Amino acid sequence: MMKRRKEEKLKDIFFKRNGGILLQQQMSSGDNGNVEKTKLFTSKELEKATDNYNETRIIGQGGQGTVYKGMLTRWADYIKSTNILLDQNYRAKVADFGTSRTVAMDQTHLTTKVQGTFGYLDPEYFQSSQFTEKSDVYSFGVVLVELLTGQKPIVSFKVGETRSLAMCFLSAMEENRLMEIIDPRVKMEGGEDQIKRFAELANRCLNLDGRKRPRMKQVAIELELIRTSNEAPKTEVEDDSIKQAEIWNTMSIGIESGPIITSSSSDTHPVLL
Repeated sequence: MMKRRKEEKLKDIFFKRNGGILLQQQMSSGDNGNVEKTKLFTSKELEKATDNYNETRIIGQGGQGTVYKGMLTRWADYIKSTNILLDQNYRAKVADFGTSRTVAMDQTHLTTKVQGTFGYLDPEYFQSSQFTEKSDVYSFGVVLVELLTGQKPIVSFKVGETRSLAMCFLSAMEENRLMEIIDPRVKMEGGEDQIKRFAELANRCLNLDGRKRPRMKQVAIELELIRTSNEAPKTEVEDDSIKQAEIWNTMSIGIESGPIITSSSSDTHPVLL
């Protein structure tokens, strides 16, 4: 009896740790649209994605266990704000991450027809019908701009006239009009220097040349540096000189087990890291 209670308690802990509360709230909300879009990946699918948790695919240690590099076989949308949820501790949970498909480890790109959301889609895809790991970096850059401006990925100027938020942001950066498009709430919460550094990172993520975009690991490290430091580093973070591995480890999400969920909410709230 004691053993069974202990097992039930452990199950409850793992359920909460791996997003179970978010799933429970979603399923009890009465919104059938959300439930239908909820995706759960089995342990077998995750084993296949990580080559049976091959040690060569280990990225590091995260708050929920070992973090592996893997490619899921299911279709997924691009990174967008509605795929980033917050748990009860305001920790980000990313769902439907990227346009991942199973490819060889030495394969750098894949030609396919993807399911994406206009406004988040990498412009290079329209030219080449190919996406790479840098395509997700572009999509995440759009999310960063949403947080800065409080705007949706597609901006409406007047009836029948729309423009992508990314293009509006890039134009503002080029014309030195950044502070004009920043959400007032963000201006109140953060200093101008911090906002500019955040915007510069988003600008690099949105580079129209995918080769010049930073890696997601670099983005994560720089976001943490912006959050914790008042002085902007002047040198770019290079892969071979990264010494903040512990930062990446604390931000990583373990994928060994647990549900992956999505949300259909369209509200965007500006947040300054």
